[in-house]
Amino acid sequence: MRGSYAIWWNTHVPLPNRIKLSEMQTIEASKDAVRMVLGNSFEDYDIVCRKHDLTFARQCFSALVRKHTKLSFKSIGELFLKAYDHTSILAQCKNIENIESLGSRDVKYKIWMEIQDKYNLITKWR
Repeated sequence: MRGSYAIWWNTHVPLPNRIKLSEMQTIEASKDAVRMVLGNSFEDYDIVCRKHDLTFARQCFSALVRKHTKLSFKSIGELFLKAYDHTSILAQCKNIENIESLGSRDVKYKIWMEIQDKYNLITKWR
């Protein structure tokens, strides 16, 4: 099951039955918002590395999708070519929650707020 979603994501086959069109639009808007602020393309997220800029971009994308859709952690993990485990997505979302709880005391907070603002602008005009 995991491989079928990874193949679907990169070959533009029709949407699987379990992802609604509105959720797909949210996913695209999340990708665009993160790309606009951090400059990373979605394909970069699948590179197996722990560089700070890539891990933070993955965290932001996962948190945005989780916040604005009803997709499970497992479904969000299957959006990536590498097909992350649900616990990885849970940890990514918790890291963003920690940034939010620290507020302006965290350096990443301003970037996260900018990503959310871009997301809101994108969804407003789509």
